[in-house]
Amino acid sequence: MEVFVGRTNNDMKKLCEEYKKTYGRELEDDVKGDTSGYVRRLYIVLLQGNRDETNEARDVEADVESLYRAGEGRSGTNEMGFISLLCNRPSSHLNNVFNRYQQKYSHTIEKAIEKEFSGDVEKALLKLVSSIRNMSEYIATQFEKSMKGVGTNDEKLIRLVVRYRAPYFIEPIKEAYKTKYGKTLGKRIKGETSGDYQKLLLACINEDC
Repeated sequence: MEVFVGRTNNDMKKLCEEYKKTYGRELEDDVKGDTSGYVRRLYIVLLQGNRDETNEARDVEADVESLYRAGEGRSGTNEMGFISLLCNRPSSHLNNVFNRYQQKYSHTIEKAIEKEFSGDVEKALLKLVSSIRNMSEYIATQFEKSMKGVGTNDEKLIRLVVRYRAPYFIEPIKEAYKTKYGKTLGKRIKGETSGDYQKLLLACINEDC
């Protein structure tokens, strides 16, 4: 999910192309081979890169009802109804849908997902919703997870720094991190790393050593 969220349709197309060029296999086939059930279907829908990227207005009320009828408004769950809508609608529109859902049914879409799903697909959908609500805050939490606890997940930390190092990405993430955790991202990285490795990470996110 960390790799897939926040990608444009063109990003996903390029990702699949580069994966095949590098490994000689289709990314979709490898994802299918390593996952199962509805979490597999969720990843495949994301990989297909069919999110609506237009600015055309959509019917918020209709999508609220679609989510309700796919989950809490029926016996059992129409998992693909949930997955398709969350993966293919614009993020700005989905935020309006989430807000209206809470107004109408007195609880968040996250609560609805927790009620209707379980296991890996529940976790993946909650991460997807979190990224849709506030991408910068979601990535800030990923930075924290890479450094939380004993030791540092250097592979994850490096991946995040490399992907989000552009100023238009990292500056809002740094602001979100400070708001959420009460300290700067640069200070957090300083506490977890040292030497040239530390200097390189800090330079990438435009922080002083």
